[in-house]
Amino acid sequence: MIPTRFLDGRLAALLLAGGTLNGLTFRIVEVFKNDGVNAGFDFFGVSPFEILIAGVAARLLWTAGPISSRIGAAAVVAYMLLMLWPSSLVAWMLVTGLALALTPGARGPARSGAALFAALGALEVWSASIEPMASRSLLVLDARVVASVLSWVRDGIIHIGNVVGAVDGHRIVVLVGCSTAHFLPLALLGAAALLLARDGRLSVWGYLGLAGLAVVLIATNIIRLSLMAWSEAFYHFVHGPTGSLVFDTFTCVLIVAVALAIPQRSPEVAP
Repeated sequence: MIPTRFLDGRLAALLLAGGTLNGLTFRIVEVFKNDGVNAGFDFFGVSPFEILIAGVAARLLWTAGPISSRIGAAAVVAYMLLMLWPSSLVAWMLVTGLALALTPGARGPARSGAALFAALGALEVWSASIEPMASRSLLVLDARVVASVLSWVRDGIIHIGNVVGAVDGHRIVVLVGCSTAHFLPLALLGAAALLLARDGRLSVWGYLGLAGLAVVLIATNIIRLSLMAWSEAFYHFVHGPTGSLVFDTFTCVLIVAVALAIPQRSPEVAP
């Protein structure tokens, strides 16, 4: 029987990892339907960062022991029953809710693990339901910044909504998949997971490193969009397989480098 005021860390890890897998299943199935066995080369549409975040979070909770919580047996049973509902959005909402409920009573690495699961779930809810509604304003912001950057070195640059480029020449439409707001949160959460995998909690240096990483990643994406808007030739290169590989590789290497460069011992700040 599960104590009414404590939840074992291993059970919490299994519940949240299972909910995460449930949330990803719909995407995996859809990608497999479209691409068949070739979907495996793209991890079936699942980002390696999503796997990393969930894996680190589960490990931190697994070794936590009993976690002080008001979550009892009835809540656990309700969580598992609701997970049977065939909806990835419901699954992510349940993961977020359970992780948030565990966070206040958890301590040290356990709190970090619960916070990682909560952040991942909230990010997935954002991407699935909130980002599409807010995308118009976010995409316009990207286009405005790109237009400003290009205007420093070139005349005749305009942007109308999320369209940016030359007045009488090449233009691009900034879409959700290329926006800064789309890729930045997952990249930062992946970097945080790497830091937590090493230290179990974020230090002051960790938070500062993540802030610096955010600035570099934003600048990198703006440069990428600016090159795409510069000319049709640049667009096909940057947006093509080679350009995408270079951008993804640079992002991953930068994230790993930042995680390795952060000092291990520094004044700690509770996550």
